[in-house]
This record gives sequence, C-alpha cells and structure tokens, in this order.
Amino acid sequence: QNINLKTIKLKEKMDEIRIVNRAKLLLVKNLSMTEQEAHRHIEKKAMDRCLKKSEIAEQIIRTYG
Repeated sequence: QNINLKTIKLKEKMDEIRIVNRAKLLLVKNLSMTEQEAHRHIEKKAMDRCLKKSEIAEQIIRTYG
C-alpha cells in the first residue's frame, strides 16, 4: 500500500520534470533564453501565480509547442 503511494508520487514528480524540461527547451529555442533563465522564468511565474511549475510549463508548451 505504502509502496504504491510512493510509486505514484515518484511517477508524478518524473512527469513534472519531463514537462518542465520540455517547456524550458521551448523557451530556449523561441525566446533565446539560457537554460538557467528558462528555469527561473518558470519558477517565478509559478510563484507569482500560485501555480505548480508543471501548470506554467503546460501553458508554455501550448503557446510555443
């Protein structure tokens, strides 16, 4: 039971990392940001809007993907 919960949480975290990385690549490609600038951009938007980084990343993917 506990192992299943940990597995689900780990999968969710991996999905979030994958989505954020994809969004960062799109920012680097389309807005000429560095990887660090793209990461900071996503983090700041998430904090400013009280959203998860993955939600901001999904918006970026919809815009530039």
